[in-house]
Amino acid sequence: MSLQPPLLPAAMPKPASITGVQVLLWVLAALAGIGDLSTVVVLVRYPTAFGVLGLLWGAHATVQALVCGVHVPRGRHWAWVWSLVGAIIGLAFSAAAIVIGAAFIETGWAALAAGLVAAGLHGTLLGLLCSASTRRWILMHRIWRGEVQVAGTAVGAVGTGGFGQAGGIGGAATGSPAAAGFVDTGGIAAGGAAIGGPSAAGFAPAATEGPQRPERRPRAVALAAAAIVLLGALGAWGVFNLLRPIPDLAAHEAAVLGGRPIGGATPPWVHLLGDLTVFACAAVAAPLLFKGRFGGRVLGIVWAALALAVYLTVLAGTAVDHAGGFYDFTVPPGQVHPVAPAYAWPVGRAALALLALVLLLGPGVRAWTPRRQAGPLVVVVQAPGPSGPGQQPAPGQAPPPFGQG
Repeated sequence: MSLQPPLLPAAMPKPASITGVQVLLWVLAALAGIGDLSTVVVLVRYPTAFGVLGLLWGAHATVQALVCGVHVPRGRHWAWVWSLVGAIIGLAFSAAAIVIGAAFIETGWAALAAGLVAAGLHGTLLGLLCSASTRRWILMHRIWRGEVQVAGTAVGAVGTGGFGQAGGIGGAATGSPAAAGFVDTGGIAAGGAAIGGPSAAGFAPAATEGPQRPERRPRAVALAAAAIVLLGALGAWGVFNLLRPIPDLAAHEAAVLGGRPIGGATPPWVHLLGDLTVFACAAVAAPLLFKGRFGGRVLGIVWAALALAVYLTVLAGTAVDHAGGFYDFTVPPGQVHPVAPAYAWPVGRAALALLALVLLLGPGVRAWTPRRQAGPLVVVVQAPGPSGPGQQPAPGQAPPPFGQG
């Protein structure tokens, strides 16, 4: 007799939050696609390096929204994480657009309106992704695919096959066949539940076999978190320093340059977006790292590697400008020559990013943030028979849908 596990995800009703996430992702994909087309039109006439970077990011946002819009409703955990990170970064970019648009309100009202709309969309998406119903939907699919290992006591029976947990491996009560091959590797058995025993809809884990962590938090974790927090604080300080002169820059552009933006090696809004992203990622990664979450270590590694690459690129650009005579001028007595902070900022940040990256890849942090081991799981649902909750349904009678009865 061939026994098949119950189709739990197919029987579960899709939460409204999942539908909302899917709709928002498709809306964001459409808006990002329109933005990509507009960027291409502008780049054809005015090709710039920053325009190409903006096009690459826009293409990434379009692909992310399209892919995640398909796979989040299917319960894919990686799509949920990708959407979560994208929503956080989108909020950071939206905040930057709002600040810049408010500072240049006469000419930047379009940026302000776009930032407000984007903030509303990404904020709503973030709230839906973090809702209990969405997280429960993702968790249930992970359990069904065997990505989460739970060892516990679940009782009940389902269908004619009598899926349940009994005391021994392959054990069965009242003649119900055991579910061979649907057994937890930790020794939990699958078999028919005893007649008259309690039944449960879903599963009732008594204990979770999670990864083992050290009893005490390693010092490397505290050092990595300190480096991340300090790097985020420098990002916040950079945002503050960039926001202070914005009104003066706007007045200078209007009075002297006729409204044309001030030129330079890098526009100020690029530094503003970069510092906002650094601050946002640090605010997310540091608490997760302290709690021992594997996702915090992954986010920290990716973020620290990207930050290190960016700061080394800025350092190389500063060296090229210095060699080209950009800093060949004198300053009044008592003032610091700008060449010193021009080198100090990227060097200091690159050093912190490198320290955080090395510590996050080290054994101490890896031991504190282990990855959960995937494994099969015995899932038991309620399937009361026609004569009582402890009996099997009549031959040929289908079991009730999951979650009912």
